[in-house]
Amino acid sequence: MFEYTNDPTHHAFTNQDSPHALMITNHGIHQWDVVPGLPDTGGQNMFINIFTQTLAELGFRITIANRGGYRHPTTNELQVGLRYRDARQRIVYLEDDRKELIRKEDMDEQTPKNVF
Repeated sequence: MFEYTNDPTHHAFTNQDSPHALMITNHGIHQWDVVPGLPDTGGQNMFINIFTQTLAELGFRITIANRGGYRHPTTNELQVGLRYRDARQRIVYLEDDRKELIRKEDMDEQTPKNVF
């Protein structure tokens, strides 16, 4: 896993005294460079990235939370940890016990019934 203690972008993000917004997306594959045609990837991902960029330009720090813990279907890179676009925008990949991509349409059946 990437070590953040010496990462200047991480330090710049965490040391800012600006408002911090959390965006949550249930789309299966969220990344900065959206690849059309991948499973569960498309317009909503583009909207989230554009909206995040706009908030950053207005002075916000933004964290996008997305389900991770699986390998990207084209790069085979493990979707874990943090991915920074810059000192104001990042994605955090949240892991669970499933190691494969779960499409947003299938998320409900994966959610334990006793959570609610």
